[in-house]
Amino acid sequence: MNEELSPRLQLPYVMPAQAQKHVTVNEGLRRLDALAQTAAISRTRADEPADPSEGEAYILPPDAAGTHWDAFDADELVAFQDGSWARFTPFDGQFALVLDEALICFFDGSEWLAMTSEAVITPDQFSNLPGLGVGTAPDANNAFAAKLNAALWTALETGEGGTGDLRYTMNKQASGHVLSLLMQTGYSARAELGLVGDDDFRIQTSPDGASWVEALRLSGQTGAARFAGDVSLSGLNGGSVGGERNRFINGDFSIWQRGELCEGVLQNRFIADRWYVLGSPSIPTDTVRAERVSVEPGAAASDSALRLTRLDGAAADIQLRQKVEAVQTLADRPATLSFRARAAAPLSVTCGLQQWFGSGGSSPRTVASTLVSFDTQWQTFTLQLAFPDLIGQTVGENSFIVVFFRTLPEVGDWFEFTDAQLEEGERFTGLARRLPQSELVQCRRYFRRSHTPLEPADLAYEMRATPIMSGTGPYDYDAEL
Repeated sequence: MNEELSPRLQLPYVMPAQAQKHVTVNEGLRRLDALAQTAAISRTRADEPADPSEGEAYILPPDAAGTHWDAFDADELVAFQDGSWARFTPFDGQFALVLDEALICFFDGSEWLAMTSEAVITPDQFSNLPGLGVGTAPDANNAFAAKLNAALWTALETGEGGTGDLRYTMNKQASGHVLSLLMQTGYSARAELGLVGDDDFRIQTSPDGASWVEALRLSGQTGAARFAGDVSLSGLNGGSVGGERNRFINGDFSIWQRGELCEGVLQNRFIADRWYVLGSPSIPTDTVRAERVSVEPGAAASDSALRLTRLDGAAADIQLRQKVEAVQTLADRPATLSFRARAAAPLSVTCGLQQWFGSGGSSPRTVASTLVSFDTQWQTFTLQLAFPDLIGQTVGENSFIVVFFRTLPEVGDWFEFTDAQLEEGERFTGLARRLPQSELVQCRRYFRRSHTPLEPADLAYEMRATPIMSGTGPYDYDAEL
């Protein structure tokens, strides 16, 4: 061990009884000036400066040349001090800021390396960082921020001590919170997928970052899928999959959970699943019978139909209606309404469409109204509709569109109705029918009858909302719009 020099920076010690101590101290200060917080102008300049400034320092490249530099070695740190070049041998772990590259370099014992792609000093771990930025800076809303063109996550392989698997886990505090992947254009949201406010997996899109259209929802409890839009495959004759192009539920009148015969004052009462009766302005005294009837083979695509009979009472318009969840459904798109119908006697019927913007939303508006005539024979009716956009409208909670059929049969007369379909597009593509079990699942989103008591909170995962238990059946659970 050299007892006259410090072990790392080689600073000279002042020895006992040494004369001219200031010489030793000044030599140490010159070394400190070069080695402490080292700042080298360049590590690539090969030609010795002709007129260097006092204190200039360089890391010499292998091809360094000049009056003095010829005698120096590559990777040495040289500094111009007191009118001459002083040379310093770098030591393992020494750091220096290279000014012309704006890089921090370190000496690894054999060469200088920049702390970029040339070499990285890797800490064992980072813990409790308040923020981390890659190519950009984090902020108060984004503790981690990255600005890049590609990213890779790869599994730790078994040969490296891993399992070869890679599972990306995200967690939210509770069901009512949000866990999602949000995609933006110009920092305005356009699509989102994940668990948004509940435990159902959903995919939704937005035209403006403010209003949202739910395209797909998968029940967190049953896995049942619900599509808000058409499910089209170009390879399937340009048609659609299953019955999902039909926005109506129970358009074939095959599901009657409340019973296949409803009679009396049916003001605002559901009859066949998803279909209800309404009077305009009301049905205060008229009694109406709604019942399921069979359709003779060949008369319609469906096996059953609704028959609505006016039994007695004062004159009042009678409406058959169905609500389709989400006012965004078919907004700013063409649609086709189709159905089969007949009546006991010729009957004028107004077919209409309304948009209801939900709680806290804009006022409802009628966007279509067409007069048709039912005959005593079965007929197919096809109406083209143009749904308006939602620009300037406010959409609240529980919004919907409603399709209505308004008429007034004579007392004792009836009309029958089936094969109801509302689909996107400018033409009728034939009745799209779901499998019976799938149709029942769709209906049970809004109403469920059970012969045993069920927990409404549990049913909230399968139904549109937490249902209200009513007393009209053994155990009726209602979550209708």
